[in-house]
Amino acid sequence: MKPVQSFNTSLLFFLLFITITSCHNEQLVTSPPQVSEITVFERKLPVISPEEWETWYMQETYTIKWKPTEKIKFVKIELVRKYKPKLTIVTETENTGFLEWKIPYYLKPSLHYRIKISDANNPEIVNYSDEFAIKSTKNSSGRVF
Repeated sequence: MKPVQSFNTSLLFFLLFITITSCHNEQLVTSPPQVSEITVFERKLPVISPEEWETWYMQETYTIKWKPTEKIKFVKIELVRKYKPKLTIVTETENTGFLEWKIPYYLKPSLHYRIKISDANNPEIVNYSDEFAIKSTKNSSGRVF
């Protein structure tokens, strides 16, 4: 019985050794890595305008700005609220780095809008602006409706 006991002890130490050495170089992961369109391509098509917490008003014209990426010829630009699509601003436009956009009157006022810019030929290449607000138009006194 001694050889079996010795074998079991050796096996136990071997398994313990493998466990310790295999985990030695691993980093603690508190949550699984998530691949999403928000994080994968952050270096491409960074949105410059609208800026974070900026307020844009309905029926006014603003310039959407982004940094063009050389290899992308055409982009699609959308308006999203809480990352849910609300409006396609343009399905395809040249990747010039800017687009003039008149905000329609029928949008729901919100503080949680973002501009989504993606490669018109590869929707996996995408980026978002920071959150900004869209509010109703101002009257002549400057009061917001």
